[in-house]
Amino acid sequence: MYWPNIIDLKRFYASTLGAAVCRRIQHKIKRIWPDIFDDSRKEKTVIVGMGYALPYLTRMLNKMPLFPVALMASGNGAVHWPEKGKNQSLLSGETLLPFDDDSVERVILSHLLEYSNHPQHLLNEIFRILSPQGKILVIVPNRMSIWSRVESTPFGHGHPYSIVQLQELLRQSLFETKRVEMALLFPPTRSRFFLRIAEILYKISQRVCRFPIFTRMWGGAIIIEAQKQVYAANVDNVFDDRRKRMIYRPIPANFGNPRER
Repeated sequence: MYWPNIIDLKRFYASTLGAAVCRRIQHKIKRIWPDIFDDSRKEKTVIVGMGYALPYLTRMLNKMPLFPVALMASGNGAVHWPEKGKNQSLLSGETLLPFDDDSVERVILSHLLEYSNHPQHLLNEIFRILSPQGKILVIVPNRMSIWSRVESTPFGHGHPYSIVQLQELLRQSLFETKRVEMALLFPPTRSRFFLRIAEILYKISQRVCRFPIFTRMWGGAIIIEAQKQVYAANVDNVFDDRRKRMIYRPIPANFGNPRER
């Protein structure tokens, strides 16, 4: 399946349209997870952004006790993040995540599930690394919207989902859906005129939200919050395909030459 280049994703979110997308989805994240932006929060929270979640993780930097980590898929490459300071990004295979069991409190999945060749295995691995009662926020293109048909944005590539399809995929990996939101209720155009009135369109869409059929057709992105179901977990069934994870370390340059060992 086609994997977007990390440079293309970065370039899109640096554009005017990408900035508008980021604002709308970031607003939804704050509505769904208001606790992580609470300045009075004292518990350390490890938040892993998988795929390309840098636009949302950046707003969590320097917000103690949050510890955001950017995990980028090997299919599209990685960049140093944040641009200043110690690196908090890494490159990994989508089904072999370099985290211990029950070590992560929150996961944001953006621009990854729709490109994955093994979506069920990916979700199984996320289940493994999440702490008991850990939560995942999945952001995918809405197959009913025009966004999934416009190839000039990242939402026009990969495999789009319907709400029912995504909920079933999560259920099979023992995640319980807690909340469903629709985002990007404006056309995927780079026209400055439409982007200027995007805020007005958003306010109108909030009233239309009383009629779900309209938001499900217009919304370019589906956002689902799901929680790990520890009480229902059948470990043998979920992890029977899990392979031994490889941990790479530096070796001397002449190690591969048998004459010099």
